[in-house]
This record gives sequence, structure tokens and C-alpha cells, in this order.
Amino acid sequence: MKSNDDWVYERLDEIDRFEEFINETVAVINQKASMRQLSRAPKGHRS
Repeated sequence: MKSNDDWVYERLDEIDRFEEFINETVAVINQKASMRQLSRAPKGHRS
């Protein structure tokens, strides 16, 4: 039988992996969003 500590550490590992996955996903979304903003910028926005 596993101790509670083992279970907790396993959950923490899963959370770390999940957090990395979310950070990567957010980075990709931000990259796409900034690319879209750049391509939209010329319309009506004068620098």
C-alpha cells in the first residue's frame, strides 16, 4: 500500500507537467495572436 506522501508527490508531478503544457499552449496562442495583430495593423492604424 502506498503512503499518502507518495500520492501527494505523484499529484504534484502531474500538476507540474500540466502546468508546462498550459504554458506552452498559452505561448503558442500568444504567438498566433500577435501575428494576427501584426497582419491587421496596417488597416486603419497609422504609425
